[in-house]
Amino acid sequence: LADVFGEFKRHGLSVDLTWSHVSDAASESVLSAAQNAIHPGTLAATISDDTAYAIEARYVWGKAKLYGGFENIEMANPKHPLPASFRGIGGYDVDFVNNNAYAIHRVVKVSWAGVRYAFTDRLDVTGAYYRYDQNSFKGNGCSDTSASSCSGQLQDASLVVDYRLTKRFDVYGGVNHSE
Repeated sequence: LADVFGEFKRHGLSVDLTWSHVSDAASESVLSAAQNAIHPGTLAATISDDTAYAIEARYVWGKAKLYGGFENIEMANPKHPLPASFRGIGGYDVDFVNNNAYAIHRVVKVSWAGVRYAFTDRLDVTGAYYRYDQNSFKGNGCSDTSASSCSGQLQDASLVVDYRLTKRFDVYGGVNHSE
């Protein structure tokens, strides 16, 4: 695991830059019915070497706080593959391991923007928009819903109202739409 971080603050603007690399990241999942018949009670995992960078910004303008950011995450086959039957997160045995899911690197780009406005000392309203874009990483160039390896995007918008009743107790509600 390697991380690099930088921050800039000036006149209400805060900008953060981050870079990270994780070797042998394990994305664990439940077994298929056929796998469970062979090794019940274990898990499956996809192993990858992940590299990511991000830029995030916040600007305070009166009662409003404006947020935005972009992150690029690239997943590649591990340089040092993990064997089957290792102990994973939570102490579970991982008996089915895929070290070859990303011969074509999977790239996910995440961008977001939002605003939080303080109408009063107790009432905040936050609106946000998120977008995820993924490349096709199996070599067939698909851009439909036939497989999780096809390219595509997700867009998401949300609105939250937060009211602080006391210093330590608040109520909130929100709506979310994604496609």
